[in-house]
Amino acid sequence: MLPCKRKVVTVVEWWRAHIRNGVPSEDDARNFYNAYAKQSGFSIRVNSYYWSKKDNSIIYREFCCGDETRRLRSRPIPGEGCKAMMTVRRRDNGKWYVAKSEKNHNHEMVTPTMRHVLRSTGRNLIQRIT
Repeated sequence: MLPCKRKVVTVVEWWRAHIRNGVPSEDDARNFYNAYAKQSGFSIRVNSYYWSKKDNSIIYREFCCGDETRRLRSRPIPGEGCKAMMTVRRRDNGKWYVAKSEKNHNHEMVTPTMRHVLRSTGRNLIQRIT
């Protein structure tokens, strides 16, 4: 069997190559973090965002781990208060840049065989960002 000549690019490698120049839209940043989450074994959700006072457009968005919930019940919940997140900001040139990120989770990740059941990850996600 001949070796494959096609280079396999991971999500993180793809992002490192593009992050210096920024990404053109907030959706591209979300798609990246979603693909990274699927590869790592967690789901994401939008935690907060800020609007521009000038033109009423979104200039800041924070994506966090889907297990970052805080509940009113007194019983312990796995993943409660997970600090894993990525914050993106739009600069004056219109591109989005990562302003802050935290990779540490306080819960178990989903196994590779169960990644397809994660809420935020869809089919062909990596193809959408490349």
